[in-house]
Amino acid sequence: MRRRELRASLPGQAASAAEARRLVRQALEAWGRPEASGWASLVATELVTNAVVHARTALLLVMRLDSALRIEVHDGDRRPAVPRDHRPLSARGRGLELVAEASDRWGSDATPAGKVVWAELDRPASRRPAGRGATRGG
Repeated sequence: MRRRELRASLPGQAASAAEARRLVRQALEAWGRPEASGWASLVATELVTNAVVHARTALLLVMRLDSALRIEVHDGDRRPAVPRDHRPLSARGRGLELVAEASDRWGSDATPAGKVVWAELDRPASRRPAGRGATRGG
């Protein structure tokens, strides 16, 4: 399979999550993989939302499709992304848990300008089993 890549600069604003969903769906449609857009859109939305809430900087969304689908969000905050403890009825704090459930691997790596939080989906179009053991890299 030929490697395909999407790169998009986004402002650190809430509206960037919707823009990321649109870009991911559009790219996967162009790449002939529209069936992958559900899980990929969920992961991209959560990664972008996490960056908007915690980093409050401009973002770079990168998505690559080769043997797996990799979604990255680069931001200017040097603090690593870590899952937060949350109350059972809390409306916030579940983004990275959703990323872990929806992906096969995810992680947070330091970059010279801040960090990149990434997730990989080996079979992005398949129905993901509940509680799948995603591993955290980085």
